[in-house]
Amino acid sequence: MQSRTSHSLVLSLLLTAVACAYQNAGAGTDDDGGDDDMPDVGGTSTGGTAAKAGSSALPTAGTQATGSAGKATTTGGKSTGGTTGKAGSSTGGKGGKGGAAGTGGTGTGEGGEDTGPVNMPIAGLTVTFKADSTGDPVDFLGGELDLINDTAQPLSLADVKIRYYFSNEITAASPAVMMNWAQFGPKNNLGGATCTGKIAAADKPTAGADSYVELTCTGANSTELTAGTLLKISWKAGAQGQGKFIQSDDYSFSDPTKIIVLNGSTIVWGVDPG
Repeated sequence: MQSRTSHSLVLSLLLTAVACAYQNAGAGTDDDGGDDDMPDVGGTSTGGTAAKAGSSALPTAGTQATGSAGKATTTGGKSTGGTTGKAGSSTGGKGGKGGAAGTGGTGTGEGGEDTGPVNMPIAGLTVTFKADSTGDPVDFLGGELDLINDTAQPLSLADVKIRYYFSNEITAASPAVMMNWAQFGPKNNLGGATCTGKIAAADKPTAGADSYVELTCTGANSTELTAGTLLKISWKAGAQGQGKFIQSDDYSFSDPTKIIVLNGSTIVWGVDPG
């Protein structure tokens, strides 16, 4: 009796062990995908999607175009050249190639017109003139001309030119300039002077001033027209027997401010007719 009970207990324990083993075997994931078996469901993990590496888009080198007045422009890596040929600065994306330096504009300006002597009158310089004859017509122009310096600014006598403007009515011959006498020095102690004259056509001829007499002098005892000095010239111009002048309409005849004194190429007295 005891033996049968022991066998029954052993059998019961074996059946229990088999059942447990079967149950444990079915607890794993069914690899065969059978309809009757429940698949294992593990805990799900949602990871962030991997960031896609950004593509690097480098601008291609710009095609250079030459703008006007030295301005260079490019497409792609943008480059704007400064005016007058400054180098362009690159404003394109990283790696963009800056434009080449702009080409400076060229110009072909024409030379300015010659405006003649510069007018810079000197205060204290004075010219007076007394004509030999006041009637018309006359064989000779001329008279006594005085140049007085009462300023502290000295002038080299070699640089001084005196121009008397007139209208030349003599066409049969070329008139000439002749000297009667000349003096130069301090007002109270004049010495000798040597003067010469010529006639020339005016650069810009106007009515009453298509020609001029030009006088130049050197002093016997001095070379400078300093303060308190005086130059006196008695002269005439004409062509005896070849024609006569009408001097009443001459530019310099009745107004000594229209007799021009030049120091080199600078007008220091008088009003230029041009």
